[in-house]
Amino acid sequence: DRRVGPVGALALRAEAALPFPSVKRRLWVRFLQISHLGLDETLGGMLGFHQRLPAVTAEKGGFTTRQVQGVFEKLFFAEIRSIFASKPRHLALIFWDKLFPLHSCDQKTISATLELIKSLTDDPADKFLKRVAVNTYDDLLRASACRELCALDEQYRQGLAAALQPAGVGGGQE
Repeated sequence: DRRVGPVGALALRAEAALPFPSVKRRLWVRFLQISHLGLDETLGGMLGFHQRLPAVTAEKGGFTTRQVQGVFEKLFFAEIRSIFASKPRHLALIFWDKLFPLHSCDQKTISATLELIKSLTDDPADKFLKRVAVNTYDDLLRASACRELCALDEQYRQGLAAALQPAGVGGGQE
C-alpha cells in the first residue's frame, strides 16, 4: 500500500461509493487495517463509503442503501473495540468519525450505540472509546428529537392548511 495522494484518494472515494456489497466488503477489510501508510487513500474511501445510493439502483434490481450498509453497521459495532484497543488514538478516531453509521439515525443505531456504551468499563483501554461513544450517542438523541419535531411541525402545517382552506376549494368539490 503506497501513498498516492489526492488522485488515489478520489479514486478510492468513487470506488467506495459503488453500490455493490463485494466492493464495500473489500474496502471494509482495508479500513480495518488503517495505518499511516496510504492514509490519504483510506480517508478518501471512508468518505465515499456511506454515500447514499441512487433510488434507481434498487429499481434496476440492485441494492438499497439500507441493504448494502446494514451489514457494515453491525460490523462497525463488532469491530470498534478492537480498533480502539489496537490503533493509535488519532487513527481510531478517524475510523469512528468516518465510518460510524450516523446517517442512519434510527432506533437500531441508537440502541447499538447505547449497548456499546454500557459494555465499556472504566478501564483505561475503554475510557477514550466511551467518551467518543457518549458524545455520539448525545448527537444521535438530538438528531432523533429534531426529526420527530420536524415531523410534528409538518403534520401541524398540513392540518392548519387544511383547516384554513375554504370549503370546496382544491378538493375537487365544486
